[in-house]
Amino acid sequence: MIKTVFLLFPCAVFLFLLRCSGNPMMAGGVETTNGFTIVASGLTVHGSAPIGSLISILPESFNPISGFNTAFKDSASIDSGKAFSFKQIRDTGTYNVFAINSSTRKGARVTSLHIIPGGYDSIVVPFDTLGEISGFAISVRNADTVAVKSLNVYCEGSNFFARTDSNGFYKMSAVPLGKYRVALVLGSSSMVGETGFEMKQFAEPNDHEPAVILNFVVK
Repeated sequence: MIKTVFLLFPCAVFLFLLRCSGNPMMAGGVETTNGFTIVASGLTVHGSAPIGSLISILPESFNPISGFNTAFKDSASIDSGKAFSFKQIRDTGTYNVFAINSSTRKGARVTSLHIIPGGYDSIVVPFDTLGEISGFAISVRNADTVAVKSLNVYCEGSNFFARTDSNGFYKMSAVPLGKYRVALVLGSSSMVGETGFEMKQFAEPNDHEPAVILNFVVK
């Protein structure tokens, strides 16, 4: 009886360790259920994120309201497995990659990802609470303050954009925490570089202030 117990004890320990090795939290590895992994290998970008996430890759200078942009951009939905892959990226340069999970209301982003032939980058960042950027566009002339409506507001290098309403109010929701360059497009055209021009400010949703109010004053 005692001999049987001594024989079973090492087996139980082995099974316990084997079980732990499959759990990254217990084994001390990378916890992938709430993490965002990006690997840039040459002109291919792949990685993993929680199921239900929408992954977008965009050039750092991407303008979501310009109406045209010939640079490579793509998106992928993670429906069953955790893996995603972007292949045959046409243009080398610097990209931003966003992961948004609407069901958990969490997300993450990787900025300044360098894509060059023969290059290699591997980055792991945790998912975090999503934030928002909102505010008003107002015009101040001769001490009179008037709401500026129907203007485009967007975050450079992302898909986040909004349009001011009749009160001059705009809001961009489900924005991963971090620092953004926010532009307000002025003029008779929304096509940047034609008859319109931009006012730009920085906004930084973070753990302490996930909802940022950023007002534009046109004088």
